[in-house]
Amino acid sequence: MSTAVRTRIMPIMGRSSPRASFRSRKQGTDVADPMTPREQQQPPLHAAHLTVEPYARQALADGRYREAIKHFRTLAQTEPEVVWAEGLADAYRGRALELTAKGMPREALAIWENREWRCPGALPEPEQISLLLELGEIDTAQSAYARLREAGACEALSRARPHLAAYALVHPDSLRTLDPEDPVRADGETAQAALAAYCAGEDETAAGYLRAIPYRSPYRDWVTVLKALMSDPGQERAVERLLAGMDENSPFAPLADAVRLARLAEPELLPALTTVSEPVRRFATALRGWSAQRYRLWRELFSPEAPEQATDPVTVLADWREDLGEDWSRQQRLRYALHHPAVHAPEDADEFERALLQAWRTEAFHADDPGAILAAWQGVIEALRGAAEPTPGDRAALRIAAIQRHLVSDLHLLDTPLAAEAENALAESVALDPDHLPGHRLLIQRHRECGRPIQARRAMDQALARWPEDLGLLQEALEIALDGEDFEGAAVYAGRLLERDPINRRARAVLHEALLTRARSACTEDDPEAARAALDQADAWAESAPARAQLERLRAVVDASHGNGAEARRLRDRATAEGDTLGSALALAVEAERAGQPAETVLTRSGLTPPKRIERPALLELAQRMHEVAATTDDVPERALAPFAPTLRRAVRIKTLSLDDYAAVCEALRAVGQDELRDRFAREALRHRLEDPLFTVHSLEARYRQDGGGRPTSRELDQLRRAFRQARRDDDKRTAHRAGELIKRLVPHPESGA
Repeated sequence: MSTAVRTRIMPIMGRSSPRASFRSRKQGTDVADPMTPREQQQPPLHAAHLTVEPYARQALADGRYREAIKHFRTLAQTEPEVVWAEGLADAYRGRALELTAKGMPREALAIWENREWRCPGALPEPEQISLLLELGEIDTAQSAYARLREAGACEALSRARPHLAAYALVHPDSLRTLDPEDPVRADGETAQAALAAYCAGEDETAAGYLRAIPYRSPYRDWVTVLKALMSDPGQERAVERLLAGMDENSPFAPLADAVRLARLAEPELLPALTTVSEPVRRFATALRGWSAQRYRLWRELFSPEAPEQATDPVTVLADWREDLGEDWSRQQRLRYALHHPAVHAPEDADEFERALLQAWRTEAFHADDPGAILAAWQGVIEALRGAAEPTPGDRAALRIAAIQRHLVSDLHLLDTPLAAEAENALAESVALDPDHLPGHRLLIQRHRECGRPIQARRAMDQALARWPEDLGLLQEALEIALDGEDFEGAAVYAGRLLERDPINRRARAVLHEALLTRARSACTEDDPEAARAALDQADAWAESAPARAQLERLRAVVDASHGNGAEARRLRDRATAEGDTLGSALALAVEAERAGQPAETVLTRSGLTPPKRIERPALLELAQRMHEVAATTDDVPERALAPFAPTLRRAVRIKTLSLDDYAAVCEALRAVGQDELRDRFAREALRHRLEDPLFTVHSLEARYRQDGGGRPTSRELDQLRRAFRQARRDDDKRTAHRAGELIKRLVPHPESGA
C-alpha cells in the first residue's frame, strides 16, 4: 500500500503514550517510566484545546513541519476549523517543499494530497502545480489551476502561470483545454512562434514576436532568455543585466544559467560545467554548438565522475581526432600550447595557426607593449590574406574583421599612441563585415569622440541603410544631426523614432532643447527671423507644461528685444492674472540673459520690472522660484538677478520674517550665487538669534567665497568653530558638514580645525 493511501486511511484520533501512567492503590502515587526531555515539552492531551495551539504555532514558525502537522491535527479533533485550518495547510505546504528540496518528489506529492484531503478550504499552491507538471500529472495540475482561477487568487495565479507556460513550450498541445483568453494559452502561440523563428535563424522575425508578448505575460522570463540568446557576442554585460532581473525561482532560471555558461570563454566554460546539473550542462553545450562526441570528451576529461587521467592531455586530444576531426583536434592543441609555454605548436599547424599562437602569447605575456601586440595580430591578418584577398562577408574577411574589432574594443588601442592604426583597422572591419552592427557603432562613436560630424554622419548613413528600424541608431542619428545643427534632419529622425517608439520622451526633449538653443543663438546674433523660425519648429515638440512655458518666455524675449512687445505684454498679463508676477519676471530675466539680451531692458519692455518693496509672501515666492531656476539652469547669469537686487536689499528689513523664512531665503540666494545678498540676510537673522550655527555658516561662507580674496579674522574663525560644535550637538548634519568644509578651506593646517 502506498504512503499516500496509508496517510489517507490513517485515523484522525490521537494515540495514547506507550508509557502508560497508572496510580498504585497502595502507595497513592503515579508509577511511570521517566519521560524524555522531548516528551516533557509536549502538551498534555487532556488540555489540548488550551495548550496545543501555542506549540503548533511555534513549531510552524521554527520550520518543524512534521511536529506542527501533528499538533494541528490534534487541534482538529476538538477545535473549530478557524483555529487550525490555515496553520495545518501551511504546515503541510512547508513539509511538501522540504521533501521536494530533498529530491523526494513522490513523497512531496503525497503530502500535497494529504493537504487537499484534510484542508478542503485551502487553495492549491503554485509549487504544487509545478510538482504535478514535473511528474506528468497534467490533468491534476490543470484542475488545481482551474480552482485558483475560480477563486480569483491573483497572486497565486501570477506565480503558477510561468510553470504552465514553461510546460506549454515543451508540450504545446497539452493545454488546449485552457480558456483561449487565459494568458498561458493566449501568449503561448506567440512564444512558440518566436522559438521556431529563433531555431530557424530568423532573429529579426523572432524579435518581432517577442515584442508582441505583453510585459506581464507568464512568458516574460522566456522573452528575456530569447533576447539574451539573440544578443551579439561581446555584449556580456548587457546580457548579464538582462538576465539579472529574472527571479532565481522562475521555471526559466535554468535556461538563463545555461545561457550564461554558453557565453563564457572556453577556459572558463570547461570547469564551470562541473558546477551545474546535467540538463543545464547539456543545454549550454548545445547552445555552444558541441557535438555529442565533444561532450563525451569533456566528460572523460573534466566531469566529477571521470576517472583520474594518467595520459597527457595532448595525447588524449590527438586520440580523439577521428571522432572530432583533424581541424578541431589541432585547434585544441593550439589552445593547450598557449597555456603551457613549454609545449610547441602542433607539427601539422599551418602558417595562420602559428601566427595566431604567437599573437595569443604576445597578448598574454607582453600586455604592456601595445606595439608588439599590434604587430603580432597584423602577422595573423597577413597570414589570412596570404592565400587570396578576402571578399566582404567571406570566412577570411570575417576573421580579419573580428581581429580588428578585438584591437579596438578589447585591447583599447584607440587609447594608445597607436590610435591611428587602430582606427584604420576599425574602418576596414566595417567594410569586411558590413552586417556586424556593433562594428558600425564603434566607428560612429569614434568619429563623434574625435569631433568629426561629417564622417560620423556618413558612417551613420551606411548603418541605417542596413538597419533602418534600429532605435539606437535612430537616436544617435538624431544627436549627430543636432551636433551639426541640421535641425530639419533631426526632426526627420525624431519623427521616425516616435513612429516606432511613441513614448520616447528623450527624442522630443533633445530636439526641443536643441531648437531653443538655436533660437537663443539667433537672438544673440540679432537675427530675430531665424530665432522665430526655430521657435516655431520647437513648438511642435513641446509636450510638457514646463517646455511650453519656456518656449513662451523665449518668444517674449525675442519680441521684447526685436519686436513691438505684444508677446511680452501677454506674458505679463497672464502672470498678473495668476498672481506670479515676481516669479515670471525672474524666469524671463534668466531667459533674456541666456539669449544675449539685457534682462533689465526686457523686463522694462514687458512691464515686469520688480517693485521697490515687497512683503513676506512675495519674498518667499521669489525664493522658491530662485530654487527652481537654479535646478533647471546650469549657470544662472549674474546679470539676470541684478534687477532684483534693490528689492531684495530692502526686503532684509521685513519685520514679519521668521528664522525659517531667513533660512529659506539664504538657501535660495546660495543656490543662485548671490553671496552679497545672502550675507545681508544671514547677518540680519543673527540679530534675532546670536551665533546661530546655520546663519553663522551662511554669513562667513558668503563673505569668504572660494574665488574671493581676504582672510577671516581670528574672531570669525572662533565663531565658525563654535558653530561647527553646536551643529554637531544639535545633530544638524548638513550645517556641520558645511562648517567643517569651510574650516578646512579657511584654515588649511589640519591641527587648526575644530
